[in-house]
Amino acid sequence: MFTDLEMSTFCDLLVKQFSEKEILMKVLLSKYLELKWMEKSSIKDVFNQKFKDLEDKWNEIGEEKYEKYYQDLKIWEENMFKDTDNKFDHLHAEEQACMKKILEKKHAKEQIDQKHEILEAKIKAYDELFGGRKMKDIEHEKKAF
Repeated sequence: MFTDLEMSTFCDLLVKQFSEKEILMKVLLSKYLELKWMEKSSIKDVFNQKFKDLEDKWNEIGEEKYEKYYQDLKIWEENMFKDTDNKFDHLHAEEQACMKKILEKKHAKEQIDQKHEILEAKIKAYDELFGGRKMKDIEHEKKAF
């Protein structure tokens, strides 16, 4: 099957592939966390201005309306945060699934290529060792002795 050297080489490939996948997943997560944070900061800034405007109109609208509008703004702000979280989580999940699919194909091809290289090296070594004779010929010669 595999020699220790071949197994070690194959394990190195698997470790490299695992590391590559983990790094890319962390970069992707970081990207979406940063985008989500920027979007939520922008929402917070907009609502801070709305709360300030509402506070400036407190004398004009009265305490009851102020409390009602304040609560409405708070609920609206929270809903915007939830929507933002849901949208970015969905986008992140979609891109992550796509990236995983691409990496799985790439990694499978790399593994097949490495196994192919190992087999080619074994065939070449076998040919060099036995001078291109077929395994049947060698078995036949062994039986002849």
